[in-house]
Amino acid sequence: MLIGTRLPGFANEIGFDAYAQWLAENGFDAVDTPVLTGDIAKTCAHLGLTLGTCDISNSGVLSADTSTRKRPSRE
Repeated sequence: MLIGTRLPGFANEIGFDAYAQWLAENGFDAVDTPVLTGDIAKTCAHLGLTLGTCDISNSGVLSADTSTRKRPSRE
C-alpha cells in the first residue's frame, strides 16, 4: 500500500516542488496533484513519488495522442 496525500493549503505557499520534496523526505510514497503538467510529473518521478489523482486540465499530458503529450506546456 502506498501512503499519499492531497495538497494542503500550505503547499500552495511553498510551491509544489518544495512540497513534493518534503513528502519524499518524510516517508510518503504518493501525491495527488493540482493540474498535471510535465514539470510536476518530472518532479514526482525524480523524487520517486507515485501520482495519485490529479485535477483535470486541457494540457494534454494524459492524452492518448503522443504528439499532444510531447507538446510543451503553456504554463
